[in-house]
Amino acid sequence: LEPQHVQIFTCGEACRVSSVKADGSEVTCETPRRQDPRMVVALPNVFRSADLAPQASRFYSDLGESEAVISREAFTSQVNSGIYLTSTRSGCWFAFELLPNKKAIVTSVEFFPPTDEIFRPRTRDSVFEVRNLTGDTTWKRVASMSDAVVTGVTVAQGWNTFSVDPPIPAQAFRVRLLPDACQKKGELMRGVRFQGVLVDADDDGRCPIELRRVY
Repeated sequence: LEPQHVQIFTCGEACRVSSVKADGSEVTCETPRRQDPRMVVALPNVFRSADLAPQASRFYSDLGESEAVISREAFTSQVNSGIYLTSTRSGCWFAFELLPNKKAIVTSVEFFPPTDEIFRPRTRDSVFEVRNLTGDTTWKRVASMSDAVVTGVTVAQGWNTFSVDPPIPAQAFRVRLLPDACQKKGELMRGVRFQGVLVDADDDGRCPIELRRVY
């Protein structure tokens, strides 16, 4: 066997194979780095928060994955173009999830409302929620546009940032837009970002190992 003929996964992530004994009795690989969530909580200023959407395993909306493209755009696209619904309805939301073996310590949320002042007031009641994929899976509110800075008669244009204090662990993230925005045609937003520190979902120090042969 050669290293390129073997695949090893630890905690669901690829472990880079460096050597394999000729008879296949021993395989050596470099395990991926594991981030203990207890360390992040204990030393919050040591770990740098980052945008979590690039780590997503799936994007979806209140209509399921039929609006996955729109949901992905809401969380990842540049803010030089708006996000629009394919069909209006009473209440709508967009979400993404991490891989089951990962979670994030959420530290802040950022939201860029529509640039048109006609549509911007519709987002004033939007809320930002997170949840886990196992155990208690209920959505928990971590921020709301009702707390945004108001300039004139509506919320401020540009990125509105909301700190999550204390930081909260989560595996799924969504922005929920209330009926005033979803029932009418027009721009919903320019973008939304969840910031946090990516960690391992299981912190007991043990990992399942999967070994595969590549033909």
